[in-house]
Amino acid sequence: MTDVPPAPQPPEQPATPGGTTPPPPAPEAPAAPAAPTAPPANPYAQQTSAPYGQPAAAPYGSQGYGAPQEKTNVLAIVSLSLGIAAFIVLPFLGSIGAIITGHMSLGQIKRTGEKGRGLGLTGLILGYVGIALAILIIIGFIAIFSIAGTSSMMYDDFS
Repeated sequence: MTDVPPAPQPPEQPATPGGTTPPPPAPEAPAAPAAPTAPPANPYAQQTSAPYGQPAAAPYGSQGYGAPQEKTNVLAIVSLSLGIAAFIVLPFLGSIGAIITGHMSLGQIKRTGEKGRGLGLTGLILGYVGIALAILIIIGFIAIFSIAGTSSMMYDDFS
């Protein structure tokens, strides 16, 4: 047979003046279940306040701070883009378009007071510079071919 040690006995409680032993302490109550958490916020929802302490943006359609922005003349933008295109894509036609729309935009800006005078002037200048370069290139080609055509060197001289 095997020897089994005896089970440990709880310590004896001191007797109370009435001769009864006090009841054992009550077991600890289980912790209350955690309150349900709110579902995560929708990351695509419109923010109610701007982050980092910045003032919130005005909703769509409202004016917000300052005066309304002035309109930029569309022909001035077209003139600038055609002036740039004259050096990249459309060497001669882009320059002519930039000159025409540049003059039209400057006239409209003078009448209506729109923004974009610098854009129109830049497109106009790029158009005139493009025309001047195209004319110089054409003159250069004519000079090269005329010199090459009137050369006195003949292929028959090598015999």
